[in-house]
Amino acid sequence: MNVGDPYPEPCLQCRQLQKACVKAKPQTTKNGEEKKTKKKSCGPCVVAHKGCSWDEEESDGSDAEVPGRTKAQKEVALDTARLLQKLVEVQKEANVLQEQVLWEKRHTNELLEDLWGMQSSSEEEEVEDEELEDLRREQEEVGRVTFREMWEAADRERAERKRQSRGVMRQEKESEEEEESGEEEEEEKEEDKEKEEDEEEDEEEEDDEVMVLD
Repeated sequence: MNVGDPYPEPCLQCRQLQKACVKAKPQTTKNGEEKKTKKKSCGPCVVAHKGCSWDEEESDGSDAEVPGRTKAQKEVALDTARLLQKLVEVQKEANVLQEQVLWEKRHTNELLEDLWGMQSSSEEEEVEDEELEDLRREQEEVGRVTFREMWEAADRERAERKRQSRGVMRQEKESEEEEESGEEEEEEKEEDKEKEEDEEEDEEEEDDEVMVLD
C-alpha cells in the first residue's frame, strides 16, 4: 500500500473503525459511477495509522493531522479501537446473557405449565373427593334410613310382644277371676246346702218334741 493511492486498502485497526467511517466509503456520481477523485480522510483512520487512509494532499485540512500531535492522536485512535473491541465482546456477552434469559424464560414457562397441570390435577382430585364425599353421605343416609327402619320394626315388634303379653295376662286374670267366682258359687251352694240340712234337722227335732208332748 502506497500513500497517495486513490483507494488504499486499510489495515486491521482501520477496518475495525471503518464501519463507523462514512467518509471512507466510495462516493458515486448521479449515474451511479464511482468517483475517481481522492477521498478526504475521515479522521480516525489517519489517527490510527498514518498513511493508511486516503491521501491527505487534497484535504481541506479540517480533519488532517496536526503537527506535533500525531502520537497523541494515534493513542486516542488505538484506545478507541480497543473500546470498540470491548464493545464487541460486551455485545457477545450480552447475546450469551440474552440466550440465558430466554432459556430461563422457557424453563419458567415449563414450570408454570407443570404447575398448571398439577393445579388442574388437584382440581380433578378435589372433584373426585367431592364425588366420594357425596357418595359417602348417600351411603350414610341410606344406612340411617335402614337403621331407622330396623329400629321402627324392632319397636313395633316390642309393642306387639307387649300387647300380646298384656292380652295373655288379661286372659289369665280373667280365668283366675272366673275360677274364683266359680269357687265362690260352689261355696255359696255348699253353704246353702248346709243351711237346708240344718233347717231340716231343726224341723225333725221340732217334730220329735211335738210327738213326745203328745
